[in-house]
Amino acid sequence: MRALIVALVLSACGGHPHPTPPPPFDAAGLAAELDRVMSDLAAATARLEGDCPRMLDEIERILVGAKDPIDRARAAEADPERAKQLTTAMRSYDDRARGRSDAIAIGLAVCFRQHRELQDRVQRVVDSMPSL
Repeated sequence: MRALIVALVLSACGGHPHPTPPPPFDAAGLAAELDRVMSDLAAATARLEGDCPRMLDEIERILVGAKDPIDRARAAEADPERAKQLTTAMRSYDDRARGRSDAIAIGLAVCFRQHRELQDRVQRVVDSMPSL
């Protein structure tokens, strides 16, 4: 009986579970997610260029859905080693990404100039976009 009590006490007080370490940083995976977000933003801007309110709706929807990878990228930028890994991983998308940011910016600038009633909204969208 004494052995059983000792065993129960030892198992109850025994090793606390160690916290699970965070998963390793997947720069390539995050870069792919960010490239998809930018591709989606560019496609929405091109598809809806004549309809600024709908374009803003779609861009806002995309950005809400992309909050997690954008937040992870911003967190990575705060860590020099992770920032370097992410920058390196993003370079593999340079050819595909060329011009996308400019096309998005031009589409939003047109909306800003043509729709004074949307200027505050356009500014909020621009401020919320990733600058990677």
